[in-house]
Amino acid sequence: MENKNICIDLNKVIKGDVIYYPINELIHREQIMRVGNILLGRMKEAEEYTPGRNGEFKHQTDIISVFARRGAGKTTFVQSLIKLIQYSNEEPFSTLGKDLYCLELLDPNNTERKENLTIRLIAQIHHVFQKAADNIRHQQSENYERVYNDRERLIENFDRATQDLYKTLPVLDGIGDPCLYSNWDDSVYLSDRFMELTINASKLEKCFHLYLDAGLRLIQKKALLFVLDDCDIKINNTFQILAIFSTILKIYT
Repeated sequence: MENKNICIDLNKVIKGDVIYYPINELIHREQIMRVGNILLGRMKEAEEYTPGRNGEFKHQTDIISVFARRGAGKTTFVQSLIKLIQYSNEEPFSTLGKDLYCLELLDPNNTERKENLTIRLIAQIHHVFQKAADNIRHQQSENYERVYNDRERLIENFDRATQDLYKTLPVLDGIGDPCLYSNWDDSVYLSDRFMELTINASKLEKCFHLYLDAGLRLIQKKALLFVLDDCDIKINNTFQILAIFSTILKIYT
C-alpha cells in the first residue's frame, strides 16, 4: 500500500517566529528565482546612484507584475519572496537581504476613499526610518562618553532631509487648508507665500530622493521594496498608487 504520510521538518521551516521554506521546496521556485535575479540586477544599479551628486537625479521606477488566475497563489508567492529576502541564506536572496528593505505588504483595497495615498506611503516609509533614528538616539543616550560620530551625522542629515520634504508636502491635494488665507488682504504677503509654495512644488521630487537616500543610509540599506497585493480587485486604487510612484520618483537629468 502506498505511503501517503507527509513529513514536515520543523527545524527547516521555522526561523524564530517565522515560517520559512527553502527555495528548492517551493512549487514556484523557477518564477521566484527569476524575480530574485531581476531585483539583484536593479540593486547593482541602485548602489551606483547617489541623489544630488554632481546635480544628478535619476528616474527609475521598476515594477514587477505577477499574473495568475484567482486562487493560484499570488499572495503566497509575494509573501514567500519577502521572507526569502529577509531570512534566506541562499543566493540571490542572501545578497538581496543585505541591501534591500521590504516594506509591509500594501493592499490597495484597504485604502480609504478620501485618504491621501501619497502621505500614507511616505508615512509607511518614515516609520521605518524614524524607528532606526530613535534606536540610534537611545543607544547614544546610554553612552556616558558621547562623542560626535558618523551615526549622529546620519541622523542630522536625515532630520534635515525630512524637514525639507515636509516643506513640499502642502502642494499635494488634500494637505493644508485651501481657505487658510481667504480673509487676508495683504496681497504682497499672499503673493510671496504662494510663490514659495510653487517653488516648493518643483522641489518635491528632488527632496523625496534626498530623503530616501538619507533614510536608507540610516537603516544601512540601498533600496526599498514595495509589494502591492490583490491589485485586480479595486484597479483604480492600484492605478492611483502606481501614479504616485511615478510622480514622486520622476526626475529627469
